[in-house]
Amino acid sequence: MKHLITIAILVAAIAVASAGHSFGFAVLVVIGILLEGVFWLRVFKKRNPSPTYS
Repeated sequence: MKHLITIAILVAAIAVASAGHSFGFAVLVVIGILLEGVFWLRVFKKRNPSPTYS
């Protein structure tokens, strides 16, 4: 489920940025860039290691 949300964010970023370029709306381009940033943060988010039991 977590990966589906990450992929959906990337698809939304591409769609919004493309619409911004096509119609000349700088706001849409900025939103697309922000969504792409969220995507990369989710991809490279540091995972907590599982506890080890001794």
